[in-house]
Amino acid sequence: GKEFEGWNQEIPATMPAMDLTITANYGDYIYNIVWLDDKGNEFGKTTAIYGRTFHKLEKTPVKIGHTFKTWLYKGGSDEVDFTASYAFVRDTVFVPDFTVNRYTITFDTDGGEPIAPISGDYGAPTATVSPVKVGYTFSHWIDLSDNLKIEYPATFPAEDLNLKAVWTVNQYTITFDTDGGTEIAPMTQAYNSEIVAPENPTKVG
Repeated sequence: GKEFEGWNQEIPATMPAMDLTITANYGDYIYNIVWLDDKGNEFGKTTAIYGRTFHKLEKTPVKIGHTFKTWLYKGGSDEVDFTASYAFVRDTVFVPDFTVNRYTITFDTDGGEPIAPISGDYGAPTATVSPVKVGYTFSHWIDLSDNLKIEYPATFPAEDLNLKAVWTVNQYTITFDTDGGTEIAPMTQAYNSEIVAPENPTKVG
């Protein structure tokens, strides 16, 4: 943990006519500490001195959909205990360890059959949902945070989602068989709209 800085006196070029004691001088060796982000890029640099308390980097890395947990030694799984006094004897590289976040998607079916919320880890596949509403055809989802159209995600995003279903009302047709009586034109209307009954048919005899 020390770095040689020289002798306390010059070493003679030829052997003198007396005994000599020449003492080495050492100074603290400063070790380089490199901190990497989740992609392996350099995130920061600090230094350490042998036998002295070592302090971690002030900032912490960020990874989408994850929470920073701790620092590990590169190439290993040992967590670094920054409360200890470390005897660094080499340059060291630290890598971040993250915990994946869990998110929830909730559904407002706007009068359709209820759909239970689903939860999962960031990046995990989402469950398939099939909105159903009598007399309507499902159109799309909107995000209730901004009321804008949103595609249902195939995997869990890095946030909770509150989705609301948007529907298109169905059109249905009533046809009339007057069994030889006067013809009545078919009626096509939107589901649940009020019907005005046609005049009753007539039939000779």
